Amino acid sequence: MIKGIWDLNADATFRRSSGLKRSYDVPSKYKTGPEAILTPTFSNTYARNENDLTRYNVYNIYTDFHKNFGDHYIQALAGYNQEYNYNNYNYIQALNLISTTVPSIGSATGNISKDERIKDWAVQGIFARISYSYKDKYLAEFNGRFDGSSVFQRITDGASFHLPLRVG
Repeated sequence: MIKGIWDLNADATFRRSSGLKRSYDVPSKYKTGPEAILTPTFSNTYARNENDLTRYNVYNIYTDFHKNFGDHYIQALAGYNQEYNYNNYNYIQALNLISTTVPSIGSATGNISKDERIKDWAVQGIFARISYSYKDKYLAEFNGRFDGSSVFQRITDGASFHLPLRVG
């Protein structure tokens, strides 16, 4: 904003991932020796489809003011952070395939099992720091941060506030 005195920085991250997995089990025959009969590996066949979707967003913005006034140096920093993560996983599985050459959910006649899990979390915070120095010998610094979160058990609405003060 003002070169060498006041800066403004911002960034955003967007991550997306998804996956589809198809699996099946069909019997195959094997022999335990040259004279043995062909034996199937198992008798229960199935087809299974799995889907997974994840979205992750991050936003950061902060401003930094820093200037010398003779023997005095002042710095002020303030910013904001936000993150959000969402995941959706689901599957469906069907037993007893009627055809081992077309292993799909639609070609099964047995029991169907399914499940879906949706998880999400978010964090959000603001922060600030004010620093003062006189002749690089006497220092004072004030830091503050306020965080809100859906991740941790709610204590005072899932928020925390920190105020460290350092003087040297």
